Amino acid sequence: MIFDLTIKSSFDIIQYWLQQVQDYSGKNAVGNKVDLAESRAIDHETASSLAQTIGAMYVECSAKTGDNVDLVFTSLAVKFANRVPVQQEEPVRLESGTFYQAPCYGKDTCLSS
Repeated sequence: MIFDLTIKSSFDIIQYWLQQVQDYSGKNAVGNKVDLAESRAIDHETASSLAQTIGAMYVECSAKTGDNVDLVFTSLAVKFANRVPVQQEEPVRLESGTFYQAPCYGKDTCLSS
């Protein structure tokens, strides 16, 4: 969930959006516009507390300056890739000589033949 640190209503509606997407995405809370400290309407502790309550990772970033943007999208991509089963193209040959066709969750968890 990404919200605007300068508009409180974007933070207040996070619970609604979380309910809408919880079956299809990982839990992440992202506070955007961290570069606008003088306009900040939600402090770090409040946002972090919400993230902890919903069991989410919390990151603050700035799309304008690029601070932590790579971290946000990389962590989202890794979480998504690890949640989506991908069928292996070839069955795996086990040490016993038998073959096994297993789903894998992201390239780092796939067995190789």
